[in-house]
Amino acid sequence: MVDTEVAVEGRKQGATKKKKGSNLLITRRALFETFLRTCDKYQHSGCNIRHPKRINYLDCKMWSKNYQSLWNTLKSDSFHTWPSKPIHLQTFVL
Repeated sequence: MVDTEVAVEGRKQGATKKKKGSNLLITRRALFETFLRTCDKYQHSGCNIRHPKRINYLDCKMWSKNYQSLWNTLKSDSFHTWPSKPIHLQTFVL
């Protein structure tokens, strides 16, 4: 089963700011949390993934040269008008 989310100003449609659980499931924050949890889970099993506990989202993205290279290629080939978020919205720490 696939859940569909409809967003209005970054929240699920019909949700208010005060209502718990009104955040979207697929957000930068949620994906970053999942990434850091995965790093923690496999850090002790011989995997070479290591991260500082207080790394911010943008630094983590910039840390991956492979990600940056592939994303820049994709943007230039297919997503010419892809909007960019302001830097201050990408420097959050969990």
